[in-house]
Amino acid sequence: MKIFDLHCDTFCELFDRKTTLKDNSLAVNIGELSQFKTAVQTFAVFLHPKFNDTAYRYTEVLQYGKKALNDVGISVCTDRKSFNGDGVKALLSVEGGVPDFNPRFVEKMYLDGIRTVSL
Repeated sequence: MKIFDLHCDTFCELFDRKTTLKDNSLAVNIGELSQFKTAVQTFAVFLHPKFNDTAYRYTEVLQYGKKALNDVGISVCTDRKSFNGDGVKALLSVEGGVPDFNPRFVEKMYLDGIRTVSL
């Protein structure tokens, strides 16, 4: 079976709980994802307004999440070709828009591998 899940808050939960994709009780972990022949999971960095410095949280959560992906061998899809083939892959997103709607931050997100942003 192949799946493409468009959203999870796992990056933020991993960061807040200081846990990994291998050892967690969340809905998304490597054990659950690896049951599929092909799985693309969109991992969102949620920029909640309760955090005063969302740009700082963005950086911290994204770095933590990317390390979690790397630790279990999940590659990040950044272009059409990277979706080819079987296995578990990640698509990176930001939920909660762009801090202060700063165009430079949009460019930074793209360079960081973010490919979808929701308001």
